[in-house]
Amino acid sequence: MLAIPETKIMTDQITLRPSVTKTFAKGGIAIAVFSIFLQVTPAKLLNFVIFVVISLLMVLAYASLKKGDQYVLTEKSIIMRSFLRGEKEIYYSDISDLSISQGMLAKKFDCGTIFINLRTKSAPYAALGGGMAEALRDVKHPSEIFETVSSHLQRQ
Repeated sequence: MLAIPETKIMTDQITLRPSVTKTFAKGGIAIAVFSIFLQVTPAKLLNFVIFVVISLLMVLAYASLKKGDQYVLTEKSIIMRSFLRGEKEIYYSDISDLSISQGMLAKKFDCGTIFINLRTKSAPYAALGGGMAEALRDVKHPSEIFETVSSHLQRQ
């Protein structure tokens, strides 16, 4: 199996959680950019501190929700668990294609999103070329996870 940090490997399954380091970096960048446009004076310093604290709390809340997601790769399927969307199981036989999306910041933090194109019609993302897709968002070492899922697809 894979030797992936932050990945719990059990007998015949791999459990993944999204990486939130990129989320904190993006939140920090957004707060810094918005701060440039604020007119911070000594009289308005308290307002600026309140803005920063509320912004950081929002980033922390989002990262906590994101970290609560779980992806379990088993021998026959991918189980996606989310606080907001519940649990969904995707059988490898229902997968038509895979792709990786990895931006500049994601490459820096060695994470990325794996889009799973499905043969079925119910999924949250529209895939290029038609069809629907699910996503394993911000997983660490996306190339290795992509290869693992691809190898399961070849066995089907």
